[in-house]
Amino acid sequence: MNIKYIQKLLSRINEVRIIGKNVEIDGVVCNIAGIVRYGQKLRLIILEYDDMYRRKIEEMEVSEPSEIRQQETNRSILKGRGRIEAAQSFKTIKSVSIGEMGFDVDFTENRLLDFKDGESVLFLSELLRNGWIPEGVDYQNIDMLFLTSIELAGDYTEIPKFEHNAKLHFTMNKNSVSYLVEQPLTLAVNGEYTDKLWFKNTEDSEENWVQINRVYLMDIWCDMEKNFSSPKLLEHMTKGQIEEAKRNIKKSLIEVCPKGMYYPVIEYESEEDISLEFHTKEFLDSKPVHHGNGSIGFIIRPDKATGILGKKLKSAIIQEPVSENTESIEAELFQYYKTIIPKDVILPTVNSFNEIRKDYMKVNVKEVAERLDMQFDDYRYFLDIRTAEIFEIEERFLEIAEESDEDDNFDEYLDWEKNDIHDGISFFQEQEYYISLPSKFDIHECQIMEDFIDSLTNESYINRLERAITGRGAFRRFKDTINYLGIEKNWYDFKEKALEKKLIEWCKDNDLEYE
Repeated sequence: MNIKYIQKLLSRINEVRIIGKNVEIDGVVCNIAGIVRYGQKLRLIILEYDDMYRRKIEEMEVSEPSEIRQQETNRSILKGRGRIEAAQSFKTIKSVSIGEMGFDVDFTENRLLDFKDGESVLFLSELLRNGWIPEGVDYQNIDMLFLTSIELAGDYTEIPKFEHNAKLHFTMNKNSVSYLVEQPLTLAVNGEYTDKLWFKNTEDSEENWVQINRVYLMDIWCDMEKNFSSPKLLEHMTKGQIEEAKRNIKKSLIEVCPKGMYYPVIEYESEEDISLEFHTKEFLDSKPVHHGNGSIGFIIRPDKATGILGKKLKSAIIQEPVSENTESIEAELFQYYKTIIPKDVILPTVNSFNEIRKDYMKVNVKEVAERLDMQFDDYRYFLDIRTAEIFEIEERFLEIAEESDEDDNFDEYLDWEKNDIHDGISFFQEQEYYISLPSKFDIHECQIMEDFIDSLTNESYINRLERAITGRGAFRRFKDTINYLGIEKNWYDFKEKALEKKLIEWCKDNDLEYE
């Protein structure tokens, strides 16, 4: 990244209008940040945080050291890390209404943010600079946030005017959900299939069925030659472009399916909203192979519209090459996909996520303890007892606010500094609703470190850590030592419980309910 690239990124954003609405859907915090105009195109920006996804990723990273990952099979990858997905509520949007205005959706992009991605950081900075208050996603790591960018249909010279508190209505499109099956079966090439195959997913007892019509071997090389020799291609590409595309396909194809090998294809009928995925047992139990030129995806359509039961005929290709004389294949119906239409998402005219939570305020011990573990020097932290939200402010702005007069305009400060000062003024106007949270000195991490050492049974570890916390630089030496000993998870678990215990005591002292 260079300065010119940053300038280019910033110049793409012509206008920003903040919405700042929040909703929690099935445990996922969704922050509808605002609308951004790029030239004549509008994009509605949503950030989502799924705490369950974060926990699964962390558990996977802790439970799968490198030596275990080296023993992975294709099956464990498809069942394990490959199946950890965040519950993104805005993945398939058909249309959006903001107040009385309706917008169709051209396309939706969903991606996990990356703190190394300069474009993402700049983009978030631009939203914040324009007044976005990221409630519900403000303390989460950037690389645990999902960004949904919804491009609205039409061309615009400006963002349409709408009330700040306008009702939002998201009409959802079809979506696909996968279910694991892992049901073994023997596929007979060019054999007869007279009976339905019944199967269940591993999550519930609901039964589904498939009627296989036929299994045949496809010569993918022959099909490729036919496709590239089609005269229709010349309507869209030059001969040179066709030859270049053909060479690129061959480079990838030679690695995944050498000449003389074939791909099995299963033609089947099933319930209308279900499609199937098959793999050979040999592939599932083998170690993964990474191909240098990447992979190729194939979509196969049956020659007939309907099958032997009169239902729509579908195809599934097993992208695992077999020889021409293969008569049977030991395979598995590995998983199936079911088409669903999620419920519409409607955000009524409420000002913020906080207002929804007023009536059942409880201190979330885990969330607040995590924030206490990340306190900055020269900052003060308070709990708003109306909403259980944390209010943080730099001490200098709190002092300025306390000493200010009604006619002060704070012109000598930057815009963001003015915002913090006004937050401080609001704090003093409603001070009775805030309770000061335990500070770094109240938490006393040194004592937690000593308690952790006392909890260990390995004398060598105890001696090393006791030496590490003696003298100046104790915190750095302690962390270096636990990393060296490989017990950092033990430490963080211990510290987390200690912080939660201190916070529970603080809640009891202040007559606050907690969960």
